[in-house]
Amino acid sequence: MKTSAIWVLITLLLSSCGPSTYLTNTWHSGQPATPQKRIVVLALVDNTNQPLRAGMEQQLAAELKTAGFDAVCACDEYDPRTFDNLTPDQAVARLKSAGAGSVLTVVMLGKSQRQFYIAGDQKNPEHDNRFFGYYKTVAERIYSPGYYVNDTRYFWESNFYNLDSNALLYTARSKSADPVSIEKMGNEYGKMIVKDMIKNQVLGLPVKAF
Repeated sequence: MKTSAIWVLITLLLSSCGPSTYLTNTWHSGQPATPQKRIVVLALVDNTNQPLRAGMEQQLAAELKTAGFDAVCACDEYDPRTFDNLTPDQAVARLKSAGAGSVLTVVMLGKSQRQFYIAGDQKNPEHDNRFFGYYKTVAERIYSPGYYVNDTRYFWESNFYNLDSNALLYTARSKSADPVSIEKMGNEYGKMIVKDMIKNQVLGLPVKAF
């Protein structure tokens, strides 16, 4: 347990210095990219995490806009349960009537939380053949105040669909390890996904570029 706690602490320190979100797996269809109409970013998150839903959608839509695409977040256009009682054809028709040509989903596959206790003094006691020397060293270690560390991980999946062909063009899975904030996690996620989509030539040129 002590070793695990030390490694968690090291991981937290390292993650605070760099990105906490990274890709674990990606796939793309290999189909030639077509000119992009409006892209709707739609997050599927449980009802207890609606601020998280809005944050992820807004950051990803903002990153697409920065790259030159017409993108909107579903949180600005639709209620969370808008599409629940629609048929697939009705849902697609609803999106296309608003000018959308594709949908980029963000799904929280899971979330895990663990708590570790970090002892105040992690040093091994120095070897001392004298009773009181050994006693004092161990006592200082045991009675040094410690603290608890929370380790939170989010598991994400994004799919990119063309609404005209109803085809899946791209999918990516990723992990966010103990993000500092929803905003930072969303920002990292948006940059990572859009960069990877452009790298794999999933996104065609924005329609307005023609």
